[in-house]
Amino acid sequence: ERHLWLGDYQAAEDAYGDALALASAIGDLSARPLLLAELGWVGLLRGALVTAEHLSIEAAELAEDLGNRRVWAHALRLKGEALLRRWEPDAATVALDRALVVAEELGAPAEVAGVRCSQACQALEEDRPDEARRLVGEATTLSTLPHPMRRVSLRWVLGTAALMEGDLGVAEREFSDDLALAEEGQIVRHQANSLWGIARVRAAAGDVSQAAVLHQRALAMRHRIGDRCGVVAF
Repeated sequence: ERHLWLGDYQAAEDAYGDALALASAIGDLSARPLLLAELGWVGLLRGALVTAEHLSIEAAELAEDLGNRRVWAHALRLKGEALLRRWEPDAATVALDRALVVAEELGAPAEVAGVRCSQACQALEEDRPDEARRLVGEATTLSTLPHPMRRVSLRWVLGTAALMEGDLGVAEREFSDDLALAEEGQIVRHQANSLWGIARVRAAAGDVSQAAVLHQRALAMRHRIGDRCGVVAF
């Protein structure tokens, strides 16, 4: 998982792939759904959305068969994220709602918080910043750990919601705080997200030259980690 935070997605894919091959060789079916889901998350973060969706379906079905509810919720959330990035909001809603039910029945706060973060992202894309903030509030009461959030952080959601409403002061504070935490934790993807947010704030405030510099820094990070969706967004 450290490879994910450092943005070395190829190393993460290789490690999970090797583990999956080993599990298959020794007939360890119990490890297979988690490894498939983790490979799917790597694919999602690299922009391989079709691959991520296919792996999420296989992982979810196997986890359900084995009774591994934590991985089942994890895989369903991955499916929802992949569908959301492919602009299939209705199907994404179904997957994320199901992931939430499974995670809540399991009583796994970190998994529930992760699903709420994904749902908050969907609320942003559907122009519902108030709902995004509500979901972030719920997630924060459950877990403040960064690792369940994967694609974006809770602070990034709050910053984007404020940006959408024109509250540049709040937006810059959230993005700046998020950047500091991401740099401390060496979470490269979240650093790029936060730089993008600060750049948007500076552009909205009329400081176009500084916005361009920040966008270039963020874009260089996106290229370095192979985040194709992030590159396209620029």
